[in-house]
Amino acid sequence: MNRKQIVRKFYEQEYLKFRELYGWEEPFIWLKHKNQIAETGYGLYEDMSEEEIQKCEQNLYKKESPSPLSLSIGKLTKVPDSLLKACDRINWYLKHSLGELIVVKFIVDSVDTFSIWIQGYAGDGWDNECELVEIWDSSGDFIGSANPPSIDDYNYTAWNWRDRPIEGNDFNSPAPKW
Repeated sequence: MNRKQIVRKFYEQEYLKFRELYGWEEPFIWLKHKNQIAETGYGLYEDMSEEEIQKCEQNLYKKESPSPLSLSIGKLTKVPDSLLKACDRINWYLKHSLGELIVVKFIVDSVDTFSIWIQGYAGDGWDNECELVEIWDSSGDFIGSANPPSIDDYNYTAWNWRDRPIEGNDFNSPAPKW
C-alpha cells in the first residue's frame, strides 16, 4: 500500500471509530478534542449589530491572501505553505457557502499529516449540509480530498476520494471559482 492509501485509510478508520462511539450527533466534536490546530467559521449573523452585519457583508466576497486563519496557524506551528494556501482557498469558499473549518494534525505512519475539515451549511441550512476533508503531509504533498460518508450510508464506508483539492462546486451550494 502506498503512502497516500495508508493516510487515507487512517482517516477513514478514525472517522469510523468516532461514528461507532457517537453516531451522527456532532460531526466534528472528535476533531475539536484531538490535535486541533485551528478553527474558524461563518455563522448566520447571530448576535451581531446592524453595523457589524454591514461590515461583514462588505468584506464577504473579497479574496484575502493570506487569511487571518493561515496567518495565525503559521505563527503557532510549523506547517507546509501548501496547507496555508489551502486554508486561504477554503476559507474564501466558506465565505460564499457558510460553514466551519477545522485544521487538525495527526501522525500517520511516523509522518505528520494535516487535515482541513469543512462542514458547510449553505443553502437551506442543515438539510443542505456537506462535509469535506482535504489532507496534506508535512512536506507539503497533497494526499487527497474527500466527502466522508453521508448519514444515509449506514455502513459508514462510502468515501468519495479525489486526487485534487476541494473546489467551489464540491459544496452543496457552490461557491465561485478561486
